Amino acid sequence: MTISEEEFTHLPASNEVHIWLTSLPELDEAQKNSCFQVLNDEERDRLSKFLVEPARLQFLVARALLRTCLTQYCGAPAPSWQFQSNAFGKPHISEPAEYRHIQFNISHTDGLVACAFAHSCLIGLDVENTGRNIEPLQLAEHVLAPPECADLLGHESTAQRARFYDYWTLKEAYVKARGLGLSLGLDSFWFQLEGEAPQIVFGPDSTDDPKQWHFAQFSPTESHKLALAVCMPDKNCRIKLKWVTPVVDPQQRAASFR
Repeated sequence: MTISEEEFTHLPASNEVHIWLTSLPELDEAQKNSCFQVLNDEERDRLSKFLVEPARLQFLVARALLRTCLTQYCGAPAPSWQFQSNAFGKPHISEPAEYRHIQFNISHTDGLVACAFAHSCLIGLDVENTGRNIEPLQLAEHVLAPPECADLLGHESTAQRARFYDYWTLKEAYVKARGLGLSLGLDSFWFQLEGEAPQIVFGPDSTDDPKQWHFAQFSPTESHKLALAVCMPDKNCRIKLKWVTPVVDPQQRAASFR
């Protein structure tokens, strides 16, 4: 698996994952207004219900980034994309129908929005702000599997926070890729972090195949951790990264980036 930061405008190849990143503190009011222009009525209604500004901004930019990236790939106007969700809330493209093979996943946290795309394969993405005030050992009892908890306890207290986020982002990415929500028990799988790339291990009741999964992690900023999960048989999975600011031409309502 290779990870690189570079330009890309075409849809991901069968062995590629594209991750687009937007830094929220860098957006000005004009750019936020531009993001608002591409939302549909349902998204604008959801946006109006946010009472906390950071959460409101994350939702706004996440939806705008998704739409403008798809437009950059395919040319359909940003507001024209339609999405549906499965029973567990995982969204997918419903219109235009010819692009339903594009798989995507969105994640956002304080200061950062990310959106990943792949061609016809399960994909999950999670970003977390590692500056949050948490108690790793207390949370671990509820969200990590026993082997992960044991590993966490084996680290010095100063290293436990970083190790917890390593595990938590990977588990979130895998759960989101599967699209089954918390019906997928968090103790039914765990990760080994000692190798070149994270490896997943399944409990005896799982029918999933660990050989089909690729995982990657990196820190896009000093205060953020990102994890990617992708089910792809190609062993040479290539991950491309790009930092962008979504903006929209007010006349054509088509995407561009700065």
